[in-house]
Amino acid sequence: MVEGRGMLGLQGGDGAVRMMDYQEKRCPLYNNGWLSLITVITANAPVPPAFRESVRCGEQNLYSRAKELVGDRDPRSHEFTVQLRAMDMDRSGYGLGLPVLLALCGSLVERSTKGGLIVVGSLNLGGSVDMIPNPAAVAELAVEKGAAQLLMPISARRQLLDLPDEMATKLNIVFYADPPDAFLKAILE
Repeated sequence: MVEGRGMLGLQGGDGAVRMMDYQEKRCPLYNNGWLSLITVITANAPVPPAFRESVRCGEQNLYSRAKELVGDRDPRSHEFTVQLRAMDMDRSGYGLGLPVLLALCGSLVERSTKGGLIVVGSLNLGGSVDMIPNPAAVAELAVEKGAAQLLMPISARRQLLDLPDEMATKLNIVFYADPPDAFLKAILE
């Protein structure tokens, strides 16, 4: 069994910063296949529509860009189960397309994401990452939640100049250009 764990940072439609936690498991099946389980939910609550859309977006990006993300592995021959656990009051799951994509890719290549990593970025169906309205607030929340590393889109680099010095020294911020670059920087080597 391969296991991984990570934290996700996102901003909802109202601009508020939220944190989610996920755990990923990949178990062998009886027919030499694999079952990938990415655990992330509160209780037995109904699936929020925004989370369902984020998962669909991450999954469609995986199918359309499988060659550049996971090489010769076929994502359609795997079964994935995705759950979400909110670390604060927001339970919508809005803007989790990229973290879901990274978790699915990590499961396919049998590599876990780095511990203490927060992935930030809302992926759209076209494969590009949406702008982050307030990356400094995301970085401050990441420090508050005990993150060691923050993975953010390169478009947020200039806005992080407003980050206070004590926050900048407590957090390693790594930038990515696109989803394949984010995946390479998020997995354990």
